[in-house]
Amino acid sequence: MYIKIPPGPALPEMAFIISHPLDLNLFLSFMPKPIKKISICLAKLCIFPTLSVIGPCLGRPQLLVILEHLKAWGGKSFLFLGWCGGISPILNIGDIILPHTATSEYQAPSHVSPGLFKNFQINIPFSFHTGTVISVDNPYVFDLEKIHNYQKQGIMAIDMETEALFRRSPDLGINSISLLIVSDLLTQAQWEQGFSSPQFKSRRKMVLEWLSRLYF
Repeated sequence: MYIKIPPGPALPEMAFIISHPLDLNLFLSFMPKPIKKISICLAKLCIFPTLSVIGPCLGRPQLLVILEHLKAWGGKSFLFLGWCGGISPILNIGDIILPHTATSEYQAPSHVSPGLFKNFQINIPFSFHTGTVISVDNPYVFDLEKIHNYQKQGIMAIDMETEALFRRSPDLGINSISLLIVSDLLTQAQWEQGFSSPQFKSRRKMVLEWLSRLYF
C-alpha cells in the first residue's frame, strides 16, 4: 500500500518555506492575521488569501515532507528562505545569495526553476550574489581541506536544504527558488560567526519586510 498525503486545506499557488523560527516569527509580524493555521510536519502552516507560509524547516527530510504536503494541497511555486555559511572569499556576513545551482556530496548538481529565478532577479530591490551552493546534512564535519576543495569548485556557500528543493521540484511539477542570507563565514582558519551581528539582523529584517509586501 502506498503512503498517501492526507486531505488538507486548499492552498494558494505560492508558498514560502522559512527555515528559522526567528525569521518565521518576524515575517508573520509584518503580515495580517492568517485565515487559517495548522500544524504539519513539525512546522506551523499559516494560510493567507494569496500565500501560504510554513516553518521552521531544518534539513533535507523535513523540507521534502513539507513539499509533498503543500504540493498535494495546491502549492505550485515555492520560495525557501534560509541561512548559509559563506565559503567564497567575496562574501560578507549578511550578504544575500540567490543560488542558480545546488549540489551535494552524493548527487549531481540540480538547478533552480528558470522562470521563477528570472522573476526574482529582476524584482529583488537589493544587491545579491548568484552562484552554486552545496547542501549538507551535518555542517560540523568539515575541515579546511574540504572547504578549500569546495572553493576550487566555485561553490559559494553551504546550507542544508537547497539541493533537495531543486532536485525534487521537477518530479513534483512545481517551481522553486532559494534565497539565502550569509550567517557565518568559513573562508579562514577560524569560523566567523555572524548570527548576532547588526548587519545580519538588519539584512534579515530587510528581506522579510520585502517578502511580506510581495503578495499583499
